[in-house]
Amino acid sequence: MPCIERLLALACVASLAACAHLDYPADWAPVQAGGSGCPDLTGSYDNEGSRRAARLLGQTPAAVDFQLTYLFSPGAPPGATHLTLLGPRDGQLKVTIWQGPQQMDAHILSLDHDFQCEAGAVAIRRGEAVDALSPSGTVVAAAGHETDYLMKARDGSLIARTQTSGLAGMFFVPHFPIPLKTWDRYPPYVPAKPEASKPQNRD
Repeated sequence: MPCIERLLALACVASLAACAHLDYPADWAPVQAGGSGCPDLTGSYDNEGSRRAARLLGQTPAAVDFQLTYLFSPGAPPGATHLTLLGPRDGQLKVTIWQGPQQMDAHILSLDHDFQCEAGAVAIRRGEAVDALSPSGTVVAAAGHETDYLMKARDGSLIARTQTSGLAGMFFVPHFPIPLKTWDRYPPYVPAKPEASKPQNRD
């Protein structure tokens, strides 16, 4: 193997991106079949979800907690319990953030400005440049974009397939591609039931 190819291979393994690919989790409910347009995402979903992300060197995918507010409102104050989505309808997707019964924030996303309809999913793109440390402590600079493809599962959960792509580089190594896929699942929100009052003893 030529020297430059060995360096690129080592850089790919060392980076956090890890050139990883991950299929849809088999233990989740199947995704609803979508057409060519946007799916209807209307519903209320837990803010706390579960993310499946590939690890380095083909290890077992990790299951970690993730928050839905990051996708729709990264600057939202902490404490959200759930989000309500309405649409997309007439080119608009309404997002409402709640803390229990109290509304924290509400805003509207517009088609072609904030999201796209692609392959039966609502696609939200964002770009950024990141400096990160690899497991060995090497500084890795990455620039690219992240696309979240939103759809619904048959059990009513909101599913987000996050596709990250771009270029990364490290000391003495040219930039190399960083493809990475993760899956997030946000169950339907179920309000907590009030505790039943205990009957009072009468003497």
